[in-house]
Amino acid sequence: MNRSMTILAFSLAALLSRQSMAADVCEPGDSAVQCWERVAAPPSVKKLGAEMTATVKKQETGLDGGAAAQATTTRNLLPFLAASGLISDGDGNPEDQLFTLDLNFLIRGIAHDNNAQLKAVLNNDPAMLDDVRTAFDTATGDDTRSKQLDDGLSAADDYTLSFTYNHVSDRFGRAPQQQQARFARLFEAANGVALAEARGVAGGDPALVMAGFLQRAGVEDGDAPITDPRVLDSVENAAKFDASLGNLLKKKITSFQLPRFAELVNNQPQLALTAEVHRRDALVGASEKTLKFTYEFGFASVNDFVDSAGGACGIGRAGLSALANPGACLAAYNDYIADHDAALSNADRFSIEVSYAEVEDYAFASLPDGIAIAKDGTRHLDVAVGYGRTVQALGANRDSRIDLVAKYEDYSDDIDHEDRLVATLTFTTQLSGMAIPFSLVYANHEKFLPDSDSRLSAHIGIKYQFDPKD
Repeated sequence: MNRSMTILAFSLAALLSRQSMAADVCEPGDSAVQCWERVAAPPSVKKLGAEMTATVKKQETGLDGGAAAQATTTRNLLPFLAASGLISDGDGNPEDQLFTLDLNFLIRGIAHDNNAQLKAVLNNDPAMLDDVRTAFDTATGDDTRSKQLDDGLSAADDYTLSFTYNHVSDRFGRAPQQQQARFARLFEAANGVALAEARGVAGGDPALVMAGFLQRAGVEDGDAPITDPRVLDSVENAAKFDASLGNLLKKKITSFQLPRFAELVNNQPQLALTAEVHRRDALVGASEKTLKFTYEFGFASVNDFVDSAGGACGIGRAGLSALANPGACLAAYNDYIADHDAALSNADRFSIEVSYAEVEDYAFASLPDGIAIAKDGTRHLDVAVGYGRTVQALGANRDSRIDLVAKYEDYSDDIDHEDRLVATLTFTTQLSGMAIPFSLVYANHEKFLPDSDSRLSAHIGIKYQFDPKD
């Protein structure tokens, strides 16, 4: 390792926090690098980005997959592979026994920021279309034939495939990689303040001290064993200074709440587009295609900080500018976190989703039974608004969340349906890697006519997420 690379390595080490000052001392025969690592014990530079990414929590709640599945205002497109199931109170809704599988691993190579999602939803208990059931019962004189056909239906006769693209940039999406430059600016400010205090205490900058030492001692190779005890003592003293600076920097990071930057990232707005195909066997009903647009936002986010207080840190929409005053930058950031503490703690989020669906022309015929049914295709529009927040009902780790979604379904050109309002209240908690959602769903009338009574149903589900180890 040449002199410039040695200086760079020591300087990078000085920028990272230490867990505690090491008690080890340099040993005879150590190289400059070995001595430094033994005394200062700096962590790997690569850990900075990894730790920030790990801090951004994946707060996906609820279950997707059809009218009976629970909408959520905390849908993050992050899971590598997730499986979930939904059961209800058995109210006769054909979309109660749903199994959802996120198939992101199939597109992992093209989704750099986990911003694309491929999903399959299987209906484990599909039901025969009422008109078809009635036609069979009328033609045969009893329900034996219709029950036989209904019992033969499987998930292959009623399933949904969807692809979602979640736009990711420095303004949209919750990919930590997109915010590393801004986080690094805050880290730079914390380092600047720590350096200023360290200079007052120890009278020098560790990188400059080390550079001057290397020049004076004529050390060209930081990996070469040190034979002069005086040189070894100099390296040890510089390493101890670097370790003390690391402790000071760690205290600054904590006092200025830099770890909470991950909460700002987790509240970034999301803009997603979903294309969905719902395939049904003719016994179950007509197939349909749906296009959904979803927008979700939180009150306290990186965007809001940039727009309201980012100028003090040289963080703007146009990019980064020079950091003039590290202290002013950290003060502005700390004030913003303090002013938005409740919003960050609650992780309040609002969402709006608009979906447009086209139901295909339907035709079913059973010549031996003398049955023939045909219907023209229809279109319908759904609009949903939602609000969600974390709750402390089951502990202080913010492992639970409540979501309320109201959806209006417009079936203006469908004589078999009537416009209706559906409200869903979902409570989700985490347990040993599983998400357990419990929901109450209210509809002002059933989905299909002529039954028009209001209906309140309960649903409980389970979701398990599998993430690959990096």
